Amino acid sequence: MTVKVNANGEIVEASHSRGWDGSEWRKDPLRLGFSEQYVEREVDSGTGATLTQLFSIVPAGEVWVVTAFSCYPLDGDHTASVHLSIYDGAVDFIFKRAPSLLQNTSLECPTPLVLEAGDRLRVVWINAANGDSFRSYANGRKILIAE
Repeated sequence: MTVKVNANGEIVEASHSRGWDGSEWRKDPLRLGFSEQYVEREVDSGTGATLTQLFSIVPAGEVWVVTAFSCYPLDGDHTASVHLSIYDGAVDFIFKRAPSLLQNTSLECPTPLVLEAGDRLRVVWINAANGDSFRSYANGRKILIAE
């Protein structure tokens, strides 16, 4: 909080990122901001090789707060590893990994995740069995950032 005081010691101006600023309530934009709901699903079939599911890229001027992110195999046990990550086109930050997943058992990530412009969610299924289906799901909110 920044406070300006006059010669008598009275507060004449205060700026806050949230809470009561003396004249109005202000909100924390990451916790309470909302411009649109974010929901995205990816369902793909394995080809016997590595299967990568890429989610949408966060556009400039927005921040996305992901409140739920999970993935699971639909057609049988997945015996190789799966990785959940944030990918910015160059760096892959893996935040959750499993050595295998049983059919209809989900791998869930710790949330919330904050994605900045240029970031995207990514799921990588190692040795995805030919013909097996894999579902990934993300949910949260989009926040417009004042520029």
